[in-house]
Amino acid sequence: MNSESDSKKKVHKDNDLINERRSEWIQLQKEFPFLLKTKLREKVPAVYTFLYRNDRNWLNENSPELQKVETINNRVNWLERDQEVLKNIRKVVEDINSRNGKPLRITVL
Repeated sequence: MNSESDSKKKVHKDNDLINERRSEWIQLQKEFPFLLKTKLREKVPAVYTFLYRNDRNWLNENSPELQKVETINNRVNWLERDQEVLKNIRKVVEDINSRNGKPLRITVL
């Protein structure tokens, strides 16, 4: 009977500790509502580690949502770019050919 009562005390003590860490995690989120999980974890690594090891499902359900990063399409329309460059090159060649006198040195900028 003694070992049975000891195990009940241990379970009760473990539950108290889990509840205490849960409240600390919730309180931290209230103090810093705009921080994501990683930044909260950096503030109280012991609480996070305890919950991760002992109550991971609860931790995942009661942590800030992942922020979706919206990617911006910065693709270049190469056909359009080539046409612009060609137009500029033709203009420069025309300007060079229209000059009289000594030829100029031409380099790529």
